[in-house]
Amino acid sequence: MQVIQSIAAKYLAEAFFDFKVRFQQRPDGALVLELRDQQGKRLVRRAIGREELCNGAVLLTLVERIRRDLILEAGPLREDQALQFKHGSELPSFIPNQPRRERKVVMAGARLQARGRA
Repeated sequence: MQVIQSIAAKYLAEAFFDFKVRFQQRPDGALVLELRDQQGKRLVRRAIGREELCNGAVLLTLVERIRRDLILEAGPLREDQALQFKHGSELPSFIPNQPRRERKVVMAGARLQARGRA
């Protein structure tokens, strides 16, 4: 498991190269990701479970979600940032030892697109 955490941590550090990235291991095997800006202000603190660390597609989705959260907190969207909200993301099931259930894909940008047309 340590190797998987190491690989996932390296991937996340590269994905957020423009932030100060820090990791902390929890006793349950999860990894806590913390992102800080250049002034040291904490922007994101998120626990990433073992199942998420082992799945590359889920890690990619996690990076996209964190980037979306950072964009939203920064203020009004620029046109180039709106593209982040125009595609859906699969929502994983977090019930241990259960097969993943199909879930509705939410299009986060539908309301924003409708506002732009009005």
